[in-house]
Amino acid sequence: MHFEELFHNIPLIAGIIGWFGAEILKVLINCIKGRTLKYVTWKSLFASGGMPSSHAASMCALSAAIAFIPEGGFGSPAFAVSVLVSAIVMYDASGVRKEAGEQAKALNLIMRDMFSSNPEYADRAFKELIGHTKAQVFAGAVFGIAVGVLCGLFLPL
Repeated sequence: MHFEELFHNIPLIAGIIGWFGAEILKVLINCIKGRTLKYVTWKSLFASGGMPSSHAASMCALSAAIAFIPEGGFGSPAFAVSVLVSAIVMYDASGVRKEAGEQAKALNLIMRDMFSSNPEYADRAFKELIGHTKAQVFAGAVFGIAVGVLCGLFLPL
């Protein structure tokens, strides 16, 4: 396999566009909600959680692109694998990872209360925003499907 073939892999390109597009949308939505640009950093561009889910967007873009390229299609094994992996990723984002974020919130409260007299421990915090709501996953999926269909239909092979 030659390296330049990666630049002609439409499903891969769609997945990458879906991921980065969702991350950019996430930052724009946060700027509109907060009415400020002061939180726009490289770190915020790749932060976990938020609207829309970039996990859902990238996976759905990949699946949709596979469905709409000539060597793919809805009946292809690649589409079947991609859809199943997409479902697992989206379930994980809104289920397991969301629950881990809720547990992190509770642990952070406990840590602050237990160690309030010892700032070395009280200031340590677990990351709380690591999962997605079902609405965030749905929005990411819709965005990703649109990206994948457009890439699959209009990008040259």
